[in-house]
Amino acid sequence: MKEVDYHDWPEWVPRVHQLGHRVHALWLVAKNYFANGQHENTLSQCEKVLTLNPGFAPAHLLIGWTYYNLGRSSEAMEKCRAALRLDGKLTDAHFLKILLQSEQGKLEEAVDSCRGALKVDPKNPLIHFALGEALYGLERYDEAEISFRGSLKLNRQLAASHHMLASICVKQGRVKEAIEEVKSALHLNPLSPRARMLLGDLYFKQNDFSAALAEYREATSINPRMADAHLKASEAYEQMGQYALAILELRAVLFVDSKHADAHRRLGGIYLKLGRTDLAALQYEMALEFKPELTSARTDLGDLLAAQGRFRRAIGCFQETLRQRGMSCPAGEKYLEKGEKLRAIIEFRTSLGLDPSLVLADSENVLPYPGSYKGKDRRANRRYGVRLPLELGGGKEPLFQAETVDISREGLLVECSRELETGSEVTVLLRHPDYDDEVPITGTVVRVARKTSHGDNQFGIHLSSAEDSSVPWRSFFTDFGGI
Repeated sequence: MKEVDYHDWPEWVPRVHQLGHRVHALWLVAKNYFANGQHENTLSQCEKVLTLNPGFAPAHLLIGWTYYNLGRSSEAMEKCRAALRLDGKLTDAHFLKILLQSEQGKLEEAVDSCRGALKVDPKNPLIHFALGEALYGLERYDEAEISFRGSLKLNRQLAASHHMLASICVKQGRVKEAIEEVKSALHLNPLSPRARMLLGDLYFKQNDFSAALAEYREATSINPRMADAHLKASEAYEQMGQYALAILELRAVLFVDSKHADAHRRLGGIYLKLGRTDLAALQYEMALEFKPELTSARTDLGDLLAAQGRFRRAIGCFQETLRQRGMSCPAGEKYLEKGEKLRAIIEFRTSLGLDPSLVLADSENVLPYPGSYKGKDRRANRRYGVRLPLELGGGKEPLFQAETVDISREGLLVECSRELETGSEVTVLLRHPDYDDEVPITGTVVRVARKTSHGDNQFGIHLSSAEDSSVPWRSFFTDFGGI
């Protein structure tokens, strides 16, 4: 291996080397590589350390952490154990061992390792937290709660411990306590989208859908690529009867992940409520294409087909669902032999734990079509607040990250850290659920809205009306009117 020329390195490296402790100098360089995500360099440098001093436990441990980051779990565990054999008091080595055991589902072993680590370092809050997580995974909630509270006694700033305590309270039906715990987590870390989601879920359980929606939307504001937050927002909108907005949030899920099967299924359910049976069937079929084991989509499709009188295909859906769940329905098969298809369907649905009655779509509960708005409310009704992740670029400028604040068929209000000038032309890179590739759309900055409290800028962008550019964006709003 070629010898490294230290004279070409940053100034601090040769200074450390000149201290006369070459192993320590090489070790500091390895740590610097690790901190900068340079995995191969980290491994190479650690091997140099171990060539000079095979018993240097921290180098074995750093190799273990590097293997962990590279997804090489078995090698990471081997190096972790090597480090612990050399120095049983290395707390970070105990922590890596616990982490690997937990990720491999060896929770009982993780609990034992945590208890062993606490004998070495009883005041380490992260080990207490790790013990709580392992116990939580084993559904030993009372013991887990003691561990999480122990971690908070040692470090009151551990927002994750409050979050896990909230999860335990949810499991035990202590909703009010759960709300207080998640609020404590958000006090320490207000930008945690997962905590926002959990708080939204708690409000949802209390049927406070508007409060739940506010938390879900805050989560999408923090991370617009968080598909689950968009999905939850759609559920809140649906509960509030705001189907257009529910559809839009589901389209946002597909904007982030076009193969999100549950989003397709939920879209199918809303379209069915609106009497759009053609669109409902299409969404159910797409859900099953991406996730064949999603039996709820298959039974929903079966219900739709049965309601349309297409009994043969409906029966196929229910029989396949029974097969996937390892169930049988002799009574239904007997009715089928007699040619009584509807009675067979009722038996199949009953066996699956579904309501035996069938409900036809409500064809009167439909969305307004474009042009139905009048007067000054038209513009407001065309704009919808939804957070979508985008990439923008102008001229020869490289693409940069942005997100929408609200959108319409004609344009969008975006938020980003860059500054754009009114009248400048921009490219919006659209990752659209209906297109396999990224679709570039041209637009013009028509106004500078304001600077947000966290320093980002907001800009209004009017999209080009050219046919080849506008079609992908406008198709985002297909399947329902009013936008």
